[in-house]
Amino acid sequence: VVVEELLKKGGNSVIVFDPVGQWTGFVKKNEDNRMRALYKKFGLKGTKDFRANIIDITAKTMNVDILYYMRRSGLTVFKLDKLTPKELDKFVDLSLDRIYRTKFSETSSLRYLIVLDEVHRLLPKYGGKKAHIKLEQAVREFRKWGIGLLMISQVLTDFKGAIRGNIGTEIQMRSRYEGDIKRVRDRHGSQFSKLIAKLPTGLGEVECSDYNKGNPYFVEFRPLLHSPFRLNEKLLRQYIARTKIILAK
Repeated sequence: VVVEELLKKGGNSVIVFDPVGQWTGFVKKNEDNRMRALYKKFGLKGTKDFRANIIDITAKTMNVDILYYMRRSGLTVFKLDKLTPKELDKFVDLSLDRIYRTKFSETSSLRYLIVLDEVHRLLPKYGGKKAHIKLEQAVREFRKWGIGLLMISQVLTDFKGAIRGNIGTEIQMRSRYEGDIKRVRDRHGSQFSKLIAKLPTGLGEVECSDYNKGNPYFVEFRPLLHSPFRLNEKLLRQYIARTKIILAK
């Protein structure tokens, strides 16, 4: 939903590191009847698909020029499901390092959004090595260049050390993981933590120090406009075939 709203405004570049191919659904309209039944409640008039570059990252395209796609407005999805854990770590490490070394001009406005899904895959226990360190560097310094980071994982405690310390906005959806529940309890008290395991689908606890004196809001997110499912293989091949792949020199 966050990415959809940013794309609707136009002018920004969104780069998605997609380990499972789920984000390819952006190019197709939502056909899920359960979601569409909620459109009236949120004042939504209809479904929407979004134009996107879909790039299938393999051993031959690991050196893709991420800077080329950052300079293009709109959505680019790097589909990473064919990479081994070692290759995934290497690709994310290489990409974030290339962005860091470019040293964009400073700005207070958002220019680019980098989305990292399934962040737990970058942890050492899941095969990660260097990328997690590079991500820590990114959360410390990318903001001054107008580069936002949207990091997604199954549990908030997957975000370690300085990465967790530099998160500006947290969105906690329903979780029965005791680590997440304890974290909310320590920060806001048991009256909030007791709700985490009981949140209905679509309702999340949103926390940002710039608002409400740092106390959390409970926000009901609207349904998606695009398809929540990955493209089938036939459609994927068509989109991948017509996407120009630019490799770094």
